Amino acid sequence: NSQYRRDSDIRKEVFVSPAVVEETRRIVRESGITKVDDSNWMDPKGGRRQELEIKIGNEHIAFTCAEVVSLMDVQTSNDPEGLTTFYYL
Repeated sequence: NSQYRRDSDIRKEVFVSPAVVEETRRIVRESGITKVDDSNWMDPKGGRRQELEIKIGNEHIAFTCAEVVSLMDVQTSNDPEGLTTFYYL
């Protein structure tokens, strides 16, 4: 919830070429993010949050965590390995 000019969400829409779509798919697959579990990540409870939703083929996965401001937030989390993957994507 951004509270910017009374909007509830900030959404961005872009149009990209098929080559960009394929490269994005490759990056997501190679990152291993689809094998990560966000259950031990920082809970956003009412604060700022980051979300990532991935749909590739029959796979549909969504991640949510409190806003990650720095790599220090990642390293001190309960799941630094999984959150590192999320952070760099």
